[in-house]
Amino acid sequence: KKKAKALKDSMEGKEGDDFSIIVSGFPRSGTSFMMRLLSEAGIPIITDHQRKADVHNPQGYYEWEGVKDLARGLELPETNGKALKVVAPLLAYLPANRKYKVIWMDRPTLELVLSQTKMRGDAARLDQFPFEKGQQLEAEKKRLQKWLNHQPHMDWLEISYPDLIASNPETLLAQLSKHLDRQINREAWEKAAQPELH
Repeated sequence: KKKAKALKDSMEGKEGDDFSIIVSGFPRSGTSFMMRLLSEAGIPIITDHQRKADVHNPQGYYEWEGVKDLARGLELPETNGKALKVVAPLLAYLPANRKYKVIWMDRPTLELVLSQTKMRGDAARLDQFPFEKGQQLEAEKKRLQKWLNHQPHMDWLEISYPDLIASNPETLLAQLSKHLDRQINREAWEKAAQPELH
């Protein structure tokens, strides 16, 4: 812990307020919506537009395909002041010599699994809910968030996707603004919000 704190203090002293924004979570947890919200708020995003918009995400996925190759040693481009979407299991492969503000998008496990099932083209039925899959996601979430707590170069905030797309998101927008030290206002939210697609 002492070494971690020393590293964190050292990094804060060298880097000042320079940090990268990482939007993370599991598939179908609202990460694309968050990327769209940040973009509407004027934050540059890293995307290559290779994954095209579809019926599940009509406004796009806001992804950079290179993220999938971080585990193979692919070099991450300049990210300071920009937002990048990184699926939760790949967070560990981000370079540790940068500072990150991580936004963890959270969604109830039931909604998450049913949405993933629907996206695969299968019937999303409660009577066929894969409880084992749900338990695996819960365990993985706990493991990854525990890991995040021990990363001196990562400061993270959990945002509830259902609450964020609700009609009164002001509290979460205020938390997000404080976390990023940047104003994420109602106007940006209204441009990004499409609750009917969740």
